[in-house]
Amino acid sequence: EQSINIVSELSDVEVTQPEKATFECVTSIVSVKPPKWILGGNVLRDGKDISIEQDGTVHRLILWKTSLEMSGSIQFHIGKSKSTANLVVKDIPVKVTEKLEDKVVSERQSVLFSCEFKPPPKFVEWFQGKTLIVASDRYKIKQERGTAELRIVKASPEDSGSYTCKAGAAETSATLTVQARDVKVLKPLENVEVEEESCAIFTCELSHDDEEGEWFLNNTLLYTNNYNDIKKIGGCHTLTLKQVAAQDSGTISFKTQKLTLNAELKVKEKPVVFMKSLDDAVGEERGVVTLKCEVSKPKVTAIWKKNDQVLPNGDKYQQMQAGKTVSLTIHNLMKADAGLYTCDIGTDVAKSKVGVQELSIGITKRLKSTEAKEGESCSFECVLSHESIDECSWTVNGQDIESDQRFKVSNQGRKYQLNIKEVKASDAGEVVFTARNLSSKATLTVK
Repeated sequence: EQSINIVSELSDVEVTQPEKATFECVTSIVSVKPPKWILGGNVLRDGKDISIEQDGTVHRLILWKTSLEMSGSIQFHIGKSKSTANLVVKDIPVKVTEKLEDKVVSERQSVLFSCEFKPPPKFVEWFQGKTLIVASDRYKIKQERGTAELRIVKASPEDSGSYTCKAGAAETSATLTVQARDVKVLKPLENVEVEEESCAIFTCELSHDDEEGEWFLNNTLLYTNNYNDIKKIGGCHTLTLKQVAAQDSGTISFKTQKLTLNAELKVKEKPVVFMKSLDDAVGEERGVVTLKCEVSKPKVTAIWKKNDQVLPNGDKYQQMQAGKTVSLTIHNLMKADAGLYTCDIGTDVAKSKVGVQELSIGITKRLKSTEAKEGESCSFECVLSHESIDECSWTVNGQDIESDQRFKVSNQGRKYQLNIKEVKASDAGEVVFTARNLSSKATLTVK
């Protein structure tokens, strides 16, 4: 086998895609067998985009159309000899083919910056001054092939400045000037005075229809809801406060980016009146009676009196207020509780006559006749439907009885008892228990 040496080594090649790349190698003698060309580990074959040539001892490889992924090592093998070189394929440098243009717009207008690069870059970056711009609701960024766009929605004077679009090393800049507009007040806010529970309406008009603003009550931001209604028709802004209360009094403000308009709201309190007055009431002794009335607004100070004497709030006189209902409950009624009661709320007075009926008492267990021997003890018991609030009396054989050594009169609740010790013959006869207009009789027989 012929011994072949490489006389002239391969040289490194650097091209810009898609330029052709040519590699040459010179051997010591003319080879009978064809050499091997290898690019990045792959053996190359003669074809459409690759030419492998031999001219005597000169061997040549031509890559007619290069691309970035071809960058790597090129090897030439012949016999036992080898030569290596590097192929570097560079990207086509991006160039600006259409520059950004300076823009002058009025405040709140949208502005569009547009430029063009060739070849189309993989991505571009936008800057305001040196600050990178990130896509958002205000900044709309778009790239289609070689065209790059930046749209600024509703530009403000703060957006004025230099804008730059960069694609690799290529960049183009332009200046944005946002002219502040002069917003004028065509109709200012006016002070409003209304009665509580009515509507308060505030209106102002601005020179620009697209000027937005917010409403405040005592520095609290207002929204449209069941209590507030906010409307805008052209440059006219309206706030309606519904069912205003005294505590709503204060400063109403309408604020835009450039203006703050103020007005005063004064809410006059309506005098509190009775929507439903007191009714006369009648209760039974030892019972309970409740007087109720209804006022026009909650949280009033009610003073209850009986015959012009102020009543204390406690167990006997329970005073309550729930919403617009005011009440007085009188417990453990007595005849002395009858009289004229008044509820005074400062701006109005309600009256009620309270009557107290006698307790209706009946006998539920009557006396039983008893037989006893002299010297023994005996007892009589009577039970009423209610405990009597009056004095009760006992008679034995026509004689009034009071507690002593032989006779013991007692009662527990509705139960009334008479105990007789050491019964005598003179005790025999009729035993009578009397309470109010009630009486119960029984016979005592003594043996």
